[in-house]
This record gives sequence, C-alpha cells and structure tokens, in this order.
Amino acid sequence: MKLGPYRLLRKIAVGGMAEVWEAERTPGERVALKTLTAEGSSVGALRKLMAEAQLTSALVHPNIVRTLDVGSAGGRVYLVMELLQGRTLAQLGRGVGPLPVGLVLGLSRQLLAGLAHAHGGSGLVHRDIKPSNLFVTEDGIGKVIDFGIAVLPGVDRTQTRTGVLRGSLPYCSPEQVRNETLDVRADLFSFGLVMQELLTGGRVFSQNTDAAILSAILWTPVVPLRHQRPELAPALSAVVEQLLEKDVLLRSSSAAEVAQALENADPENPPWGPGEIAHYLALHPVKVAAPDTASAVDIELLDGVELAATPSRARRLRGWAVLAGTVGLAVGGWAMLRSEPRRGAVPAPAVARVAAEAVPLLTPPLPVAIPPPHPPPVRHAAVPRGPPGWLTVGMKDGWANVKIDGKAVGPTPLFHLPLAAGRHAVEARRPDGVDLPIQHVVIESAKEKKVALR
Repeated sequence: MKLGPYRLLRKIAVGGMAEVWEAERTPGERVALKTLTAEGSSVGALRKLMAEAQLTSALVHPNIVRTLDVGSAGGRVYLVMELLQGRTLAQLGRGVGPLPVGLVLGLSRQLLAGLAHAHGGSGLVHRDIKPSNLFVTEDGIGKVIDFGIAVLPGVDRTQTRTGVLRGSLPYCSPEQVRNETLDVRADLFSFGLVMQELLTGGRVFSQNTDAAILSAILWTPVVPLRHQRPELAPALSAVVEQLLEKDVLLRSSSAAEVAQALENADPENPPWGPGEIAHYLALHPVKVAAPDTASAVDIELLDGVELAATPSRARRLRGWAVLAGTVGLAVGGWAMLRSEPRRGAVPAPAVARVAAEAVPLLTPPLPVAIPPPHPPPVRHAAVPRGPPGWLTVGMKDGWANVKIDGKAVGPTPLFHLPLAAGRHAVEARRPDGVDLPIQHVVIESAKEKKVALR
C-alpha cells in the first residue's frame, strides 16, 4: 500500500478516528505515518490533525518527537513523524512499583528540557502530559510526544465542542477541569503527577469513579511525596510538591527552572545519563506484550475526556461518573451507566498549503459541562424545613441547562447542590432548545437526592 510517496509497511495502532503506520519513503528509512480512518475523517478530526502539524512543525529539539512531513494524497491527509524505538513511561512503570530515583530524575530533566523548548517564547501548552505521552528510546533519550490538543496562549481550545474537556482526566490540572484559560503551569502540574507516580508506583488520582477524580483534582490535597517515601531527599519532595500546588500562583512556573532544581535535588541519587537509562531498559524489558517499535504519535490524540453522550468502550464502571476516554471514547455523565469493554521541521509552505486546502483550524470555544470549583449556594422560595439536604443531577445522554425552582444553577452534571429540605421543581433545557419534563423532588434534611434527566 502507498500513500503519496510513502509505502505503508505495517499498522502500528488504530483508533476510532486515526491509524498509525510504520512506513518508508526510501528503503531503510522508517517513519511513523498517521492518517485518519474512513470513520474518523470528519471536519473536526481533520482540524485537529492539521493543528498538530502547524504547532509541531517548528518544534525541533532532541527531547521532542520530530515532525518530518505533512501532505495529502487520494483525498487523505497524513502526518509523518520519526519512528521511535523504545517504550512510553506508562510501559516503563507498569507493575514494577517505585522506579529508581536516579532514573526518574534523569528522564524528568530531559523531558522538562523538551517541555521548556515547547513552551518557549510562544507559551505553547501541551495539555495532555501523562505517562503514555512521554517516551524513552532504547538509547535512553526522553521524548515528549502527541501535541494533538496543544494550544497557544490567547486561543481558547480547552473545549472544541459542547461537553468535551480536552485532556486525560487523571492528569488534568485544576484549571483545566474548571475550563479556565491555561498557561504552561497546567503542563507542570500534570508533569508533577507523572513524577509522583513514577516515584511511588501509584497514580495520584486513582479514585473509583471519574466524578470522584474530578472532585479530588479540584478540592482534595495531594498526599505529599515525603509522606509516601520519607527516605527521599527533602529537596526532591519539595520540588514535586510545588509542581502539585492547586493554586496556580503558588506552582512552579518554568520547566527549565524545575529541571535545574532537580539536578541537585537528591545528592545521594543524582540524575542518570542516557547511557545509564539505556542500560536499565536493556535489563528490564517491557513486562506486557507491546510492539518493539512505538509510534511517535499517541493515538489518543484525537479524543479527550468527553462529558457528552455516546457509550464508552472503557472498563465497566458504576457510580456518579464522567468517564475518561481514549481514542473514539465518549463518556456518559450520569450514574449507573454500565459501559462495554474496550479494547527536521516541516517547511512552512507545505503545512500552509495543506491547511488551505483543508479547513479552518480553530473553532470558537463553547461552554463545558463540569462541576463548578465549589458547589454554589442556591437560594429557593421553598420554606426551609430543618437542615438542608443535597441534590445531584445527571443526564445519561448529552447535557442540559438546569433550573431549580425557576433559578438557573448551570449545566449537567451537577454534584451535591445544597437545597433546603422540602419540595423543589427541577427544569432542564437541552442545547437544541428542547425542554425536558419538569421533575418534582423532595429533599430530606442531611440526605442526598439523585435525579436522572432523560
């Protein structure tokens, strides 16, 4: 098979919207080629692919995956990147417990150097820093991959359509969850989560439901690294703790400064160099079945965390959930939903030419259906009958703007809204303007009432 000048050798990965191939243009020069699947060839997916090409074409750094080409042939747009030999940090840390401190520090300093270059003077925000988007080659070189949902400052692409939060939920920063304007400190919070995970062997936000993860990101203090591994140097623990400050004003503000701070953070465990990292990889092969080559393009790039309506292909979940997705994964925001198992730089003219032939890259932001930073007090005309109770409102399919007793309280899902004990009217209007049947609920003192809109 051929696509333009590239011969497609084998399929590395496939998702609901894109597929990645090992390909070659000339014999022996292997690359990773990503193109949209027939099912995923929507205008939105094409915009994302072209936006990634535009943003990454100028990122030339040894610790960032290299974009090599972008083009179109036979009505299909494709993106070509270097083919990486090695494994992701998700594979590196899977099932092995805490990793050696020197290994984590060495990889972190390399990856932070890549992030510092990406952030640069433009302030580009990756928005999806997580173990599966951080790569280490067989030679011990760390690479930041998958800039598919990266955004420049001043361009609000936190959301691309109603109900979609861009990013991977367990690694989102509080400001991402709140749908605020982002800067590079959002990436540093996510990077801090990765560091703590590698140093402790456990994910920071590992609650049973994604609604609980949302709440933890916003309000639950992160257990300090020094409490989980007291033997670590205090300076190292302090660096990670500052990365994980929920208040963005208290957080580390520069990837380069964090990398510098890690150089001497633990004198007894200095950062490993590429040679030492490569030796460790050779002695510790991947414990699960995985390709011997990995795409430079994380296939998850084409979707984030969806709060809208299609069934998930993720693991079975119960509870009040906003299910985090990967490729083609859409999430139901209502409880009790049981899901099915799932499975050198580009020359500017080339990018501009393909973009001009495709579609505009950016779409205006839309409101996101997520819980507010703190449940707001709601005043109602109902006569109080003792201590207040709480109301949680979800919707299995899509989302709706909600009014309680005639007062607007925001879009679904709504969690733990305080209400006076008594009878209340719940009204809802879908984004297409259709009003849902009014539901009358009785709130009992100190108890929670859950309502499912349909």
